[in-house]
Amino acid sequence: MTLQQAIDALNIDSARHSIFRMRDEEVFNILEKNIIQSGFMILRGSRKKRDSFYHGILSFLEDDSKSYSLIDSTLINAEKIEALFDEIRELLPKCDISKIPVDEQCWSHIYRAHNEAQDIKKSAIDSMNYPANGEYHILPKAVHYDPKNGESPVDIDAIFETIIGALTITIKMLAYENKWVKEDKITIPEQIEASLDGIFKAGSTQVFATSWRRLEEAANRIFLFGGDVKELVGDDLPDDFKQNGFTKIVDLTRGYTEDEIFDFIANQRALAKAHQNYFSLLVEEKFNLVDDLDGLLAIDDGKFIDVEEPGTLINLCETLNYDIRSDGQLYHGLTLEEWVRAYSAIKFLLRSCEESTSLPIFSHDEIANTLKKAKIDPSRINDAIKNLIFGGSSRDLFDCPLIKTANNCYAIIGSIQSSTNIYNILMSRLSSLEINFDSKGKRFEKAVNDFLIAKGYDCQSFKFKDRREEYEYDAVFPFEDKLIVIECKNRSLSMSNPIQASRFSIMIKETVEQIKRLVRGLLDNPHIVQNKFNLDIKNLTIIPVILNCLPYCRTPIDEVYVSDWSSFSKFFNSNSITASGYQNYKKEHQVIIEKLWEGESPSIAEFLEYLAMPIQLKKMSEYIKAEQRVLPINEQIALAISHLEIDENKRQQDEQSAINREEI
Repeated sequence: MTLQQAIDALNIDSARHSIFRMRDEEVFNILEKNIIQSGFMILRGSRKKRDSFYHGILSFLEDDSKSYSLIDSTLINAEKIEALFDEIRELLPKCDISKIPVDEQCWSHIYRAHNEAQDIKKSAIDSMNYPANGEYHILPKAVHYDPKNGESPVDIDAIFETIIGALTITIKMLAYENKWVKEDKITIPEQIEASLDGIFKAGSTQVFATSWRRLEEAANRIFLFGGDVKELVGDDLPDDFKQNGFTKIVDLTRGYTEDEIFDFIANQRALAKAHQNYFSLLVEEKFNLVDDLDGLLAIDDGKFIDVEEPGTLINLCETLNYDIRSDGQLYHGLTLEEWVRAYSAIKFLLRSCEESTSLPIFSHDEIANTLKKAKIDPSRINDAIKNLIFGGSSRDLFDCPLIKTANNCYAIIGSIQSSTNIYNILMSRLSSLEINFDSKGKRFEKAVNDFLIAKGYDCQSFKFKDRREEYEYDAVFPFEDKLIVIECKNRSLSMSNPIQASRFSIMIKETVEQIKRLVRGLLDNPHIVQNKFNLDIKNLTIIPVILNCLPYCRTPIDEVYVSDWSSFSKFFNSNSITASGYQNYKKEHQVIIEKLWEGESPSIAEFLEYLAMPIQLKKMSEYIKAEQRVLPINEQIALAISHLEIDENKRQQDEQSAINREEI
């Protein structure tokens, strides 16, 4: 039995025999692969077998070895973190709402989320209905509104995310405790009218559901990206916490790794681009929006049923770099165009009850008929509904908005779902389903080659085999005294999911090794470069570049550049980065933020400088901040966590100042 097999079986005797036959570095690599993952943490069920197994391994490892340190620190972190989940789980039955029937508990939580969302949305709409003051405004990257009383702008997205996040965890907890999960889909009891008292009592667990969700994310980041769990007790505990009855703060705040920061920037850029395209369409009004589904002839007839639908399609075409509307490939039973139309159809259906204060609930037939009228292939309507039903593995109720009931109806938190950005939730859903677009890689490679050829570069894709190995090159082109070797990647972004972020980071690092191998292949076979480009490789420096289709770029790794199609193509298309100012949805100003290159065409020096730190990366890095929060675990223990966010106010102020200084 190998060490990996022994770990899978938690067989300590076989693990001991394997370790004694292996080098320390080999042991460490296998242990790291199994420990540095979210699955090491056990939230439900017994942890005795895992703990006994790894403590057993510690007993025959050297105390000063890397493997010992890895297992020891991970077990300590796991014990502290899992204890927090246990504390929350033990507290919930003691809350007032846990004393009422479980069906009323469930619906009280749903109604509370619905009521809170309605109140927030009404406040936002009211705040926007006041005369414009005539000032110029930058198009926002997120949804904010300014309260009339002059307080700081309110981030509606953040509030909605808190409401949905708490409800997501609450329904999952109730579902697992009451066996409402079947084939990963959750079916809650039939709708009942919750009492005002029940809705009020739902607030007692809402805060702890939020704590659970934030704890789970922070814990995953510690296991995947590193960090230690710290505990503040006694004299280390701040006085204000002591005065409020707390005896311990468990601190999960930590410095963020480069991998996490670059992942955060990539997701922010994707969302910013989605908002930019959305507002551009609003300004230009280049789409045909219908009020009646009966007016649709086909899904691709050029008519749309939601204002965000055309922008989402444009975003997908741009980010994936191919025309998704002509693509018939199915992703979990639907084409990408049908995925977009399905979310759009739900928003269309919700508009029919906008004036009502009641919780939107639709029968299965109502949902199915709406999807049918929306021109989703009739044979795939059940797949569409299944993909949108909330389940045990669903990321949240944004991605999967349909809460299925026992009588085959679906409740939706309409005030939130009708306000969501379809592109954001679709990319998140595809990421959680681990859908990648590698099969479209050849289209991306062709697009890169065609683009560079159109710009005047001798770009080629080719493969060859020497006596030992085969080598395949996506795109290679000479640029002055350099030979640029491009490896194209078409993977989904993490959409801020720490597990997906870790997998993406691992993929990038594996690709670094892959492209370094391709560089060695050319160096070992100089005749290839001579035959392809009529150049002597001795006079060239090879520059390896990983080119992501989606907007992920970062600083170089081991002398390998990591870029993305958006920033890469921007460099060759224009010598500058600009920002625009709008008034009454009309572009009034445009200002140059940064010059990318001088002269009539870019130089290799300017290109390499840009690759090393793209302006898109540099600018957004200036506005990243780590926000810390303290949440209660119970009446005695608090949790300290942090998360990255963009200082939106500062960013908009800086862009506005730039426009005011340099109108063009």
